[in-house]
Amino acid sequence: ISAMNGNVAAVDAKSDVTIDNRFGSVRAERVRGFADIDNGNGSVTLTDIGGNVRVHNTFASVFVKSAGGAVDVSNQNGAISVTGLRLPCHPITLNTSFSSIKLALPANAGYDVNARTSFGHITTDIPITTTNAGEDILNGRIGNGGCKLELKTSNGGITIGRQ
Repeated sequence: ISAMNGNVAAVDAKSDVTIDNRFGSVRAERVRGFADIDNGNGSVTLTDIGGNVRVHNTFASVFVKSAGGAVDVSNQNGAISVTGLRLPCHPITLNTSFSSIKLALPANAGYDVNARTSFGHITTDIPITTTNAGEDILNGRIGNGGCKLELKTSNGGITIGRQ
């Protein structure tokens, strides 16, 4: 789907979804395959995606709820929120600037964590075996590790919690 100057919604897709949009929001729900979204100047909300998620967005927030595969979000000037991830673990890469990142992980998840912010704080309520920790950096392992978890922002905080 390609669009300009309007909102886009894809619901109950039986396969993969690719959306390229500008100046409007994007919403995709109950997608059996992967979701590949390029958007600008509008929010992105993805719910119940069966496969991998890739989002590139600018100037608005990205919300991912319940993904069955890897999650890769690159955003500028907008917050990122990811919840409802399914086990086994899949790589997670979340990058933004001038906003926050909030991530909720399933119980028994195993991740190798690389989190970094500038002009913000990193908080977690999940035990992490750290190899490097400070107010604006956190490297370590959740559980037995094994999956990549990369979180980067500037001018915003990072929160890691449980689902």
